[in-house]
Amino acid sequence: MIDHFSRLRGFQSVSWLGSLFSLSCALIDPLDAAPAVHGSGSSATAGSSQVQAGTGPDSGGSTGGLGGNGDAAGVMSDTGGSGAEAGAGAGSSCVSNADCESNSRCLPEHACVRLDTGSTGPCPRLIGGEFANDPNAIFFGAFAPLAQSNVPALTIPAIYEMAAGEFNSLGGLRGVSNSAPSPLVVIVCDNDATSTAQALHHLIDVVKVPAVLAAMDPNQLLAGFNQNQHTFFISAAHASQELANVSNGRAWTMLGQPSDFVAIYEALMPHAEALVRADLPPAEAGRDIRVAAVTEDGNSDQEELFNAVLPRLSFNGKTAAEQMGTNFLVGQLSRDSSNVDAVVATLYSGLQRPDIVFSFASGVFTARNGVMHGLNTKYWPNQRPVYILSPENAVAGSSVTAELNAMWQSVDHKDNAARVLGVDLAGVTTDTAATFNSFAVRLHSQASFLDADFSNYYDAFYFLAFAAYASPRQAFFSGLIGPADFEHGMLRLTNLGQTRYDVGPVDISNVFTALSNPNSMLELGGTMGRPDFDRASGMRRDPGSIYCFDSTTFEIQKDVIRYDRETQKFKQVDHPLCLVNFLAN
Repeated sequence: MIDHFSRLRGFQSVSWLGSLFSLSCALIDPLDAAPAVHGSGSSATAGSSQVQAGTGPDSGGSTGGLGGNGDAAGVMSDTGGSGAEAGAGAGSSCVSNADCESNSRCLPEHACVRLDTGSTGPCPRLIGGEFANDPNAIFFGAFAPLAQSNVPALTIPAIYEMAAGEFNSLGGLRGVSNSAPSPLVVIVCDNDATSTAQALHHLIDVVKVPAVLAAMDPNQLLAGFNQNQHTFFISAAHASQELANVSNGRAWTMLGQPSDFVAIYEALMPHAEALVRADLPPAEAGRDIRVAAVTEDGNSDQEELFNAVLPRLSFNGKTAAEQMGTNFLVGQLSRDSSNVDAVVATLYSGLQRPDIVFSFASGVFTARNGVMHGLNTKYWPNQRPVYILSPENAVAGSSVTAELNAMWQSVDHKDNAARVLGVDLAGVTTDTAATFNSFAVRLHSQASFLDADFSNYYDAFYFLAFAAYASPRQAFFSGLIGPADFEHGMLRLTNLGQTRYDVGPVDISNVFTALSNPNSMLELGGTMGRPDFDRASGMRRDPGSIYCFDSTTFEIQKDVIRYDRETQKFKQVDHPLCLVNFLAN
């Protein structure tokens, strides 16, 4: 089963060393088909099966304007203190991209500008740079960690390059009205927190890209979104609730929000309470159960999840908030995890041994010297706690396996595995597994060590490319393309129940053909499944699932039980040797 959660934090926990990959692909840009609703705001109705047609791919585009708030002068010579050079030919007069030197484009203001910032600037990489001087080229920005050489850091640029190559091998976005196709050129910037604002300035104010494929911390994404009102954002990961509240379709995400899991935690609590009460000795049968939660300072994802779950978490017939300090305690790990022992001591003594322990933290909770291990080494006259692990803990399932195995061999020989479960994203369903598997085969053909778990970056690229194709092509060249054009394209791609196409090279031409009808809607399936988005906000809705640990091998078993939001009940997906009696509780 695919471990989707590594995707949620991959853009935060790794930096990127593009030096091991020559990023020579392009992100997408203009397109061929589909009427667009123009302007920087949205006039499309969320959830509607039809969107009002605009003026089509050959129209003048929106009045939102290409890029951000910079003026033409700022565009020609942006060094921004980053060490970036203006680039050969920057500022010189031009009519088309062909008039500029390599790695440069011709702005709608008829001035050449260099696309990258040089090796010392925040945007050092180009994908599809060989097409930069094509008169019909379309330019996008993208982010990736560009500083390290670990597997995740190498994978995302490789995915961008593969996706862009699949489009550019066909010439790019198919031409419209007998015009030549538009190759895609992508400027890739480092997503380090210290350079994100500078990178966005270069992309939006200098190069004037109309859209950005974001891979950054949710707070950075929100800041960039607020500061660049005429730019479309598509995030390969997820966004904060604050962005969801203000997006209005100008930002879309390939992953859901932490708050998507709230209903699962709420429905899970009675099952967890039943597991505890079933093992209480007769003398304690009537007492209140005691619950602890562990958060992690600086972990914005899990802090947001905890804050969303807390008001709806109930046990002993009361909310957790009502029992704070009596039957409910919260321990917060420091950013450097140096206070693990103190958190363990507080939870153990403060609750007279907790019955249930929630992790709203990263792998430090399940690490060899983490909170879970620290609590397990304490004296427990009865069973150890029921542990409910976070989505982030699913990535480090091997640590839990080692912990359970050690306890079995040297401690108590009890079925501790039955008391460990976690909440995570749901896995790929059988109807979309072929799309993921095909992607994984192509990715691994480049290098076997590349991690297909980051396929959400591939989905993001395809959605952006097709949304661009569905926008008025000429608007890309005139500088009149706006966020509403991309939003309109996304609405056309995410209409559940319409004709289904999939990301990947096989269906590129088919999607172009379908979108050539200005009134057509379709369902674009990704490597992660059907395009189930909140079409008003642009945020993906993630189904959640429960993972557990096999009672014999102690190995993690993912996507065992899912929560059905419509019926508000859990349903069995797989039948491993764990949580055997879960649904009976």
